[in-house]
Amino acid sequence: MNRKPIDALCDIPSVLDVAAGFCDPDTARGFLETLIWPSGPFCPFCGSFHVWRFRAEGRSSRPGLHECAACNSQFTVTTRTPLHSTNLPLVIWIMALYLIVTSSKGIASPVLARWLGVSQPTAWKMAHAIRELMDRRADEEPALGRVVEIDTKAVGGAPKYQRHVHHPPGRGSDKPVVLIAVERGGQVRAAVVPGEARADLEPVLTAAVDPAAHLMSDQDKAIAAVGKNFAAHDTVKHGDRQYARKGGAGQPTIHSNTAESFGSQVERAQVGVFHQFSERLLPRYIDEIAFRWNHTVRQPYQDNRGRKRFRTGPAPFLAQLADLLRHAVGRQVRRSQNGGLRWPLPIAPGFRPAPSAPA
Repeated sequence: MNRKPIDALCDIPSVLDVAAGFCDPDTARGFLETLIWPSGPFCPFCGSFHVWRFRAEGRSSRPGLHECAACNSQFTVTTRTPLHSTNLPLVIWIMALYLIVTSSKGIASPVLARWLGVSQPTAWKMAHAIRELMDRRADEEPALGRVVEIDTKAVGGAPKYQRHVHHPPGRGSDKPVVLIAVERGGQVRAAVVPGEARADLEPVLTAAVDPAAHLMSDQDKAIAAVGKNFAAHDTVKHGDRQYARKGGAGQPTIHSNTAESFGSQVERAQVGVFHQFSERLLPRYIDEIAFRWNHTVRQPYQDNRGRKRFRTGPAPFLAQLADLLRHAVGRQVRRSQNGGLRWPLPIAPGFRPAPSAPA
């Protein structure tokens, strides 16, 4: 098998390089095996590392087939992942991964279909399979600390005009609400919540933010009530056109502009790319936007006057893919009977593969 070394894949400048580098099925499969099984192949059914690979020559078995010595199950690198039972060449999947994770605001399924040469329904399912990999709600990630900015975002466009009907703006409308928590200079956690009351926000903030953190927000009363559980909480008054103010001696500037910037990314993705988020699938789109936010890098440079500036762009493709595919086993996406999507549970509920091979 012609497996491409990881060091040679650190810089993939364009989707054309992806197409050229992984046109060989064995190379594409070996690339995915390296990232999905960084500590060696393991059984996606029982988690055992005691597996063996069918030899490539002299047998009629499909390429990349393994068998588990513990439970006798047969599998490949895509088994029990969002790529399970795919009929598409693996290079098409790698190209889709490249296009989605390196885009600025996302890619609509009709555009993705044209670029990949597949049908729109296929591209739509592929994009949601990749969003399934971006779901971090079940992972044990470190809580946000230091300075954490909090904001809520009502997602949805203006309602259709109806004569003599008043549609309340913002709070009080029936739009779905996204709670945003951003560590200043760090990661973001965003989740769709049932409403804007304290009971809706508190469980999410308690799970995502360190109690020793310094919260900053606007004068939302629900956030203010939750903020009493943290080390400090400062606010700015947007109603008085106050968007930032100086903190005390040795304290950071008080504002929630970073959290509002993430809300702006959600709005730009909706207006400019997807046009409409269904309420059922909204958490998936939020996962995608949050993943791209958490995988951007700032690179310093000097402008023509010698001043230091920063250029923001996506993290290296390999680094993003390694983080994305380590969550692949145990996640699946299937077509539902009505043509939508369903997410079946792993074959062994609660199964989490070992993080490293046994000694």
